[in-house]
Amino acid sequence: MSLLEKIRNHSAVVGVVGLGYVGLPLAVLQAKTGFRVYGIDEVAGKVERINRGENYISDVEDQDLRDVVIVLSDRSTTLTGLVHDARGTPVTDVSVLVFADDRRLLPGRARWIKPDHLGTFVASGLPAGTYLVALAAQVDDLRWSTAEYLNAFRDQAMRVTLGDAGTTSITLRWSDQP
Repeated sequence: MSLLEKIRNHSAVVGVVGLGYVGLPLAVLQAKTGFRVYGIDEVAGKVERINRGENYISDVEDQDLRDVVIVLSDRSTTLTGLVHDARGTPVTDVSVLVFADDRRLLPGRARWIKPDHLGTFVASGLPAGTYLVALAAQVDDLRWSTAEYLNAFRDQAMRVTLGDAGTTSITLRWSDQP
């Protein structure tokens, strides 16, 4: 079934990261129209209040929170890493592509990160799941998150499984040899 069909028949699942002044009203609106909504926020107090049906935003009524089902999680994941060359020297002039192994989740679950001056990178706020992590010398800034573009990196990518509320650290070795 295509995404458009899932949207039309309300079987698509909506994810909202951050349940503040924009995210919470968006989550409520989507839930009211019949979508299953996953709300993610790292502030446990927000999650607890919403689970109790207590509102903290003037654009949302307490009744709105009681009439809809919003599945909440305060357990996003983080992927950290180091990029180095064969000698162990940090590499900073490459891009790190982190993307869902399941092609159906793209482009929503894709990140493009540049390592810092020490070769380290951080991808935070990712939902739990299986991801592929690849290095690229150049990235097409218009197509980088599409399944078609990312397919070219699958063979060289490292597979990483991220669990709920955890931080996973990896080391990537850059080789500019073909």
